[in-house]
Amino acid sequence: MAPTRQTAQLFWHAHRAGAKVIAAGDAGQLPSVTAGGWFASLSRSLGGPELREMVRQRDPHECQALGAFHDGYLVH
Repeated sequence: MAPTRQTAQLFWHAHRAGAKVIAAGDAGQLPSVTAGGWFASLSRSLGGPELREMVRQRDPHECQALGAFHDGYLVH
């Protein structure tokens, strides 16, 4: 949900300070209120690890439905 312009400023300040920024998130979650999408774009371009295990839901049907919803499939 991090806006692109604010994130760019964060990266710029981190670079100037010699700091390392580690971005972690879920591109499938809620979008930024302002212009965003940088995390999803980087994830598509560079790849990276994915967290795929459901830990909140215990019911196998709920896990399957939420997984399909997250991946963009319509669930009936």
